[in-house]
Amino acid sequence: MHDANPPMGHAGHDHHAMMIEDFRKRFYVVLVLTVPTMLLSEMIQHWLGIHISFPGSKYVLLLLSSVIFFYGGMPFLKGWINEMKAKNPRMMTLIGFPITVAYIYSVATVFGLTLLGVIWVTRTFIPYFRERGKGLFIHLSSTISLNFIPGKMIRQRESCAGYRPAQLKFISFSSA
Repeated sequence: MHDANPPMGHAGHDHHAMMIEDFRKRFYVVLVLTVPTMLLSEMIQHWLGIHISFPGSKYVLLLLSSVIFFYGGMPFLKGWINEMKAKNPRMMTLIGFPITVAYIYSVATVFGLTLLGVIWVTRTFIPYFRERGKGLFIHLSSTISLNFIPGKMIRQRESCAGYRPAQLKFISFSSA
């Protein structure tokens, strides 16, 4: 005799199998989209010594990147939101937050934002947060990211008028 309602363990197992299948499907879709995305990327073209450009190519790149970010990243983004609602950041936050920051920066570069613009904004706001004793996270993340920019970007950073890397130190902040 079969029970119409299977034990909870079986339902959980089916859910787990469905999740794995969903991740697999997302992986292959993103993998296929990654090839043209990388070929349209200026940095990859530079490394490969090729040039692929056509009217609107940066918008095609933005579209492909957006599909990869939203479709491929959706499980992580949903998990990140749930972890933040529960005030319990864990692995999904570790993945969701940086992919979102990278995506937003990439979108901004399509519309003209540059690394030097990021440095200027960061230099402008760190003293504001430091003065008010707030913003530990933004201060630390900005300081760390600006002090560890590799290669050519370091030379650009040093040529930025009056820029001196900030000292890494902890500051206090209040939750108010």
